Amino acid sequence: MKQSRGKIFHVCHIILMVGCFLLKSNFSLAQEQASLSLDGGLYANSENVAAHFSVNRNWLFNPGFGVSGGVMFAAASLDIPQWSNVEQTSSYYLHNKSAKHLNIVLSTFYMRSLIGNTGIYGNGSFLFEPIPFDYISIEKRTGSDLNRQPEIIGKFQFSKFSPGVFVEAGLFHHFKRGDKGFRLFIGLGYGWYDMYTAHRSVILDGQSLSKFLSQNNNYGRITIRIM
Repeated sequence: MKQSRGKIFHVCHIILMVGCFLLKSNFSLAQEQASLSLDGGLYANSENVAAHFSVNRNWLFNPGFGVSGGVMFAAASLDIPQWSNVEQTSSYYLHNKSAKHLNIVLSTFYMRSLIGNTGIYGNGSFLFEPIPFDYISIEKRTGSDLNRQPEIIGKFQFSKFSPGVFVEAGLFHHFKRGDKGFRLFIGLGYGWYDMYTAHRSVILDGQSLSKFLSQNNNYGRITIRIM
């Protein structure tokens, strides 16, 4: 965990330094422009899949460089089978089948046209939960009485802000119509994001969920964005 946090800090430091350098060198040369963008992404590694949708506000300091901030909703599947306590007297089921996150996303990006209105871009982003608490619940069934109503046990668990960091690169095309138009981006990314931070820490009715969770927090992703 300490090693992973060190990687996050190192990558975020690089993104911040590069962003500050480009911003300082370009801000006085161009007029600031603002725009909105929408994007969706699919995540995958050897053990898990996830998805996100986000809305961002972008500030272009010149035609090639900008920064953005926005809100991202992410969800990852939770495929945890039924399990029993040590005494084999109670059975447990995960009440929710996915982990959901509402994140703040901060990014820097660079675009460069190559042929006409088509070009390449790069993006570095950092994300975190502004409200670092997730409600987690399990369903408990005791004994062999099938007609007995299950007991729902849950609590709010500190999620440690669920930070993540990604780098991304891909292609874009600028669809122009007079003075108006939009850019379509398609890119591949890679980064670190623990989708299950709160689930790893929670203990409900003496039951820990951490043993059921994927230990692989490195994800590849594909993103489609309209700006």
